[in-house]
Amino acid sequence: MSLKFWKFTGAGNDFVALDNRDGSIEPDPQARAALIRSLCARGVGVGADGALILEPSQNADFRMRYYNSDGGEAETCGNGARCIARFANLLGAAGPACRFETQAGIYEAAVKPEAVCVSMSDAFGLQLDVQLGRATLPADLLSGIPSLRGAGTVDFINTGVPHVVIRLENTDDLQNVPVVELGRAIRYHARFAPAGTNVNFIAPIVPAGTNVSFIAPIAPAGTNLNSIAPVAPAGTNLNSIAPVAPAGPNHFAIRTYERGVEDETLACGTGSIASAIVACRRGLAASPVRLTTRSGVDLLVHCEPTDRGATRVRLEGEARLVFKGELP
Repeated sequence: MSLKFWKFTGAGNDFVALDNRDGSIEPDPQARAALIRSLCARGVGVGADGALILEPSQNADFRMRYYNSDGGEAETCGNGARCIARFANLLGAAGPACRFETQAGIYEAAVKPEAVCVSMSDAFGLQLDVQLGRATLPADLLSGIPSLRGAGTVDFINTGVPHVVIRLENTDDLQNVPVVELGRAIRYHARFAPAGTNVNFIAPIVPAGTNVSFIAPIAPAGTNLNSIAPVAPAGTNLNSIAPVAPAGPNHFAIRTYERGVEDETLACGTGSIASAIVACRRGLAASPVRLTTRSGVDLLVHCEPTDRGATRVRLEGEARLVFKGELP
């Protein structure tokens, strides 16, 4: 039997979308994981960071199932949530204003011609200044990252999935950071076992000639991580975050190492949310926070920071259909 699929992108984060309202997609977990891996394999499959499966829901307009490219199911995906809202609207499964079920809770979405905005679940588990210990990190990868050269300090928050945020001082450092190698070392660090974590690097982008100083409140021992840094000039490839020049302190550039993809991706919605919340909590930004992803596309994060994380979290940006097809 042939399989119809749709290919979506959310700020460069790309997904294969499947319509399973009729229950025809392989239900066996192992068989479904194998299907996802084959679909997401670049060069030999459709190619994607992950897969979105739209299913019926008793509690909302539809249910989102999200799978990383390795076939493992994850609680949620920010850019995936925006793409599946667009998908449901295109299928007629939901209107431009919809509610849908995820493993992280019920989300609400507003689908517009140029963008999709999703209201997500509260962020929690915020820990600032989590000390990993410099000796536990590869010393040759720490150049240009002051927070890691000392006690190996990072920030951590759960935005539906776990994220570390690491702050960089400028976009040059962000461009040069070994995202894959260092991200992998932190992703598998014992501090985050057994589930692991996603890792974000951010840096502010500021107008030429502007002096920038970083300030950060002192956090309790045992805090988790997510690095941020200012946004780089147009044409720069990144996956750590940094503020964008024209916007001042509320604009960052970001680069992300994603768990489950096990590589740097062109964008990460939950990572952008995590980085924005950390920036707000450290007094480096105020909501809304704009993040320029490695793809060059901006994401806008709205939130109300709390001691535990943030409430009223919304992620807004591009979510569009690239193409659709059918596999034999």
